[in-house]
Amino acid sequence: MRQDFNIDHTLTALVLAALPQTPEGVLTAFGDHNAFFSALSGISRIDAKNGPIVKKAGLDESDLFRAIPDSEPFYAEKLFERLALRWEKTRPSLPAVAYAWLHRLRLAASTCEQQKKLNNAVLLAAVRAEMVRGKPAPDNTPQPDEPAYHSRLHFLHVLQATCHLIEVNDGLSDKKAVTLTNRDKTLLMLAALVHDLDHPGGGNVKDKSGKFILYQIEDKSFAIADKLFEACGLSEEERGIIHTLLRATDPNGPHKFMKDAMKAHEANQNISLSDIVPGEEERCKDLAPLLAGKKLCYMAAILSDADLFSSAGAGLRMNQINSEKFTQEKRGAGEPDCDLTTPEARVHFCNNIVGETGFASAAGRAAFNASFGKMLRETFAEIEAAKKAQEQTPALKQT
Repeated sequence: MRQDFNIDHTLTALVLAALPQTPEGVLTAFGDHNAFFSALSGISRIDAKNGPIVKKAGLDESDLFRAIPDSEPFYAEKLFERLALRWEKTRPSLPAVAYAWLHRLRLAASTCEQQKKLNNAVLLAAVRAEMVRGKPAPDNTPQPDEPAYHSRLHFLHVLQATCHLIEVNDGLSDKKAVTLTNRDKTLLMLAALVHDLDHPGGGNVKDKSGKFILYQIEDKSFAIADKLFEACGLSEEERGIIHTLLRATDPNGPHKFMKDAMKAHEANQNISLSDIVPGEEERCKDLAPLLAGKKLCYMAAILSDADLFSSAGAGLRMNQINSEKFTQEKRGAGEPDCDLTTPEARVHFCNNIVGETGFASAAGRAAFNASFGKMLRETFAEIEAAKKAQEQTPALKQT
């Protein structure tokens, strides 16, 4: 371990304290100890520019996407847009936000030894999430090889939305909701932090038969994070839960599988792999745990809802910003004709990725469905206006 590193603020000291007594396993997830400390230096610069969340005098929660009980339907949309537009210029670091959420969700004060290990893993995973394609970043500015959409800013969006939904879920009386324990909440935070770790840009590719290779990117992300999880003392069961949560975010089949499984759980129906993916049971067998456990499926629904939120539940402006970024990323990944910025592409995204009924979890529907529905109505109005303008054009030319 380096002894000459300057502990320049409270967060750095907290991260160093989170390292296990034998930190080599954790540092393997970073490449080596020099990369780990370089990542910490970059995080220090991010928080110095933004203004620290973690202070000796307490926590500044102004950068948290907090749930407010009984707020008006579009409060979350307006709050997130305000925060997200500022984060485009300057933002808090992922470890700072993660630490603040551990406190806000009353996870940090636990005396349970396993919960302490989970909390330590959250801080260290957040540091790893500030790396770009396995390399430390000097600050929050986009790096040359950082994907335009699946960037560190996306990690911040998903972490904030995940914790927001945890808060919303805690206050729900909806019978379709599921009570989450402290461990469940922390595992969700960990999944949010590593769900797209070292994302290469674009998406999963197809095999020779024309089918998507399931969880290709998600499994690679988990493999990196799992080194850290194991070194922090997470159990095999906990690591398996996170792995399943990550796999369910794959939009090329697994996400729909999760939604179908969630609907079955909510309707108290017993269904099998054959009911959801007839003829592809072997290909999708890794998703079977979503059918076996309602809570696991619900956790997967929350993570997937958080993953889609900034494009689907945060209003039209945020959708347009994210669509431009994803279009840029997809073109850079070998799809030059891709254009996700059109209203028609937005309708396809809403209907086929999110789903016509909106978000998958009861918490997601309660928090974001109003904004999702409004955005879809605005999009249909935009398409209709363009259609009328096109119909009037020939008449104008004739006159």
